Amino acid sequence: MEITYKDGESVTLDYDANGHTYRIGRDKIPSVTKIVGKVTPKNGLVEWAAIEGANFFRASVEPHRLSPTEEVGMFMLPVKVVDHIAEGIKTAHKVISEEAKQTGHIVHDWCERAILWKLGHGEQPEIITEPSDVANSINAFREWVKETKIEWVSTEEKVYNREHKYAGTVDAVGRIGGNLCVMDFKTSNAIRKEYYLQVSAYAKAIEDIYGEPVDVCYILRFDKKSGEFQEKAVDPYAHWDAFLAAKQLHHWHGVRVMNYKYSPELRGPDT
Repeated sequence: MEITYKDGESVTLDYDANGHTYRIGRDKIPSVTKIVGKVTPKNGLVEWAAIEGANFFRASVEPHRLSPTEEVGMFMLPVKVVDHIAEGIKTAHKVISEEAKQTGHIVHDWCERAILWKLGHGEQPEIITEPSDVANSINAFREWVKETKIEWVSTEEKVYNREHKYAGTVDAVGRIGGNLCVMDFKTSNAIRKEYYLQVSAYAKAIEDIYGEPVDVCYILRFDKKSGEFQEKAVDPYAHWDAFLAAKQLHHWHGVRVMNYKYSPELRGPDT
């Protein structure tokens, strides 16, 4: 796709949806999510995976309980069952993760189609009335739109920052009370710190394209289970330096480390 900047320059940014990669010509452009993902700790995900494995274990052994009370806790597990549990523990987090991803994808797609409809493209998406995780998230989003009276500018906008050479896809851009806003949609169980780096990067890319500074970024989290809606307003530029540091570290990860042969004479005379 072609990105046209306020100053008249145009850049052709190619996006491969299968590989989630960006290119300009033959040059591969790092994405915001990959830059941030490379340098942020995943301690929470590790703990979550362990919990899901433990939950799977408990659910799997319960049918094989011999004693009726929790105090005694005797079980008889055939070897095949043990093997099944061992394999299940390895993949329990992946199964849950795929279910969560599916819910997140549906919600994200609905929000995108709703914004496109407001912008005059496509049809109004069907309102989901049956109680579900998806309905909870969508209804929370609709309420936020009503309260803020946001005027949508774009959705799923591909961006490229010319100075710092990174790309990404912004969930939505809009104006609230005339103020330029960047929105990032999340269906995670919490607002994570790395999200601040993402929205700062998107804000600088939007500023480069639109030729005006972003007034505020919003992280909009839709809880898949409870329907709880969380809105977090973020200073667009407060975390910019941290993102640049992350980008530098991301680049370092990709640099091949060359062998170094030390030679004492290279030191020069002692002082």
